[in-house]
Amino acid sequence: MYLNEREDGKLKKPLLFCLALITSLSIFFPQQGFASENTSQVITEYQMLDEILPEMQGTIIKEIPNFTINKDVEKVSLIYKQKNTTNNSDSEHSQNKPLTQIAKPSTALPKANEQPTNLFATGLGVILIILILAFFIWKRKHLKQFLVIGMLLGGLGISKITLATNDALPIDVTETLDRGTVYTKSTTVPGFEYIGYIHASENIPPVVAQPVIVHYQDQNGQKIAENTIINGNIGDSYKTEQIDIDGYTFNSVTGDTSGILSDVQKSVIYTYEKIPVIAQPVTVHYQDLNGQKIAEDTIIKGNIGDPYTTEQINIDGYTFNSVTGDTSGILSDIQKSVIYTYEKEKNEAKLIIRFNNSSLIIPDFKTMDNGIYNIPENEDIENLEMRLEYNNQVYHQNEKVTDIIIPATLGETYSLPKYMTLKFYNAQGIKVDYLKSTTDVFFSGYSSKGYDTNNTGTIDEKEVIVNYTLEPTIIIF
Repeated sequence: MYLNEREDGKLKKPLLFCLALITSLSIFFPQQGFASENTSQVITEYQMLDEILPEMQGTIIKEIPNFTINKDVEKVSLIYKQKNTTNNSDSEHSQNKPLTQIAKPSTALPKANEQPTNLFATGLGVILIILILAFFIWKRKHLKQFLVIGMLLGGLGISKITLATNDALPIDVTETLDRGTVYTKSTTVPGFEYIGYIHASENIPPVVAQPVIVHYQDQNGQKIAENTIINGNIGDSYKTEQIDIDGYTFNSVTGDTSGILSDVQKSVIYTYEKIPVIAQPVTVHYQDLNGQKIAEDTIIKGNIGDPYTTEQINIDGYTFNSVTGDTSGILSDIQKSVIYTYEKEKNEAKLIIRFNNSSLIIPDFKTMDNGIYNIPENEDIENLEMRLEYNNQVYHQNEKVTDIIIPATLGETYSLPKYMTLKFYNAQGIKVDYLKSTTDVFFSGYSSKGYDTNNTGTIDEKEVIVNYTLEPTIIIF
């Protein structure tokens, strides 16, 4: 039984202390209101007549306050005098004055959304905090004394209110009231005579807020609809909207979709994903210069809006030539074609026409055969030249008859003449049938007696040589 009583005592003492502490705090820290968009901050002051500046006493309205609250801040100063004090001031009723004209000596007016400062309550609050800390570090045996101190502090608070009620005007009151309501307040204060009131009010000028920018984008961060910009004043409420966008479905949102405008710019991002719609294909063709298919087509499929890229491929026996169409782009509801054109690879070879195994040289006709052709009948003999009748190739005297090289392709067929001849031509390009000699021998040029049996055939090597053996053609009469 004794142990239970001790345990009960341990529990009751902290509870009693907390009760006393809460009582003290509630007395010294009354609740304050804040004005919002649809409310007003109403300040009621209690002032003695002799505290009012002489120039302000003429603004006292000598009646019970009764007016509609409609401004951001409404301030009412209730004016009193001691009942044993006479006041011969007959003030006329006044109209509402600017808020800045009403002030107690050494007392600054609170702004909207600002609580008046009570130095006594603040100091007492600091003391209470120190005592609370001491409670947790003090020895347990001092708990009883500490409870007594807490109760005394509560009593001091009650005494303060009692003194305020009996010996002085009530403390100023700041409260939040709905706009449109009628201000009413009892003016009866024991020991004081009510004189009248001074009323002032004002609206706090709005401050332009930073905007809220609403973005609409796809999952790649690409813009898919125009931004929405929400403007207003600091303190205004805002709300963003999720909109419908053709071809897209909502996915997620980041940022505060609703809230209060402030001096900080905000962003809200609505993210959407593309609704898949099957696109028309892109067909890639591979063909030669004649438009003939040389490889299988490639068909690219996907959804509208998907990117695509085509490729140039390697095809045996062909080399790339050109491409037509969009090699890359975006799939759409329109079918597209891309054509890669190739040309057949050329396996280069040579068909070589050779004379006398590259040993034939056109002689000097004046000195040939000991000069037997150097006679007057052979006019302008020193300027004669020879031409190959196969291709009119010109060879001058003392010039080697060089090879004739014809470009070819492996696998290509060819056909050359059975015989090759060289004939005389003068400087005017006129054919000379023959040269006379002093021995009645006539020299009509060079001709082949045969060929190496391959004047026709197929190019099956990089170089195919057809050799002709040319000999002088001599006519004897």
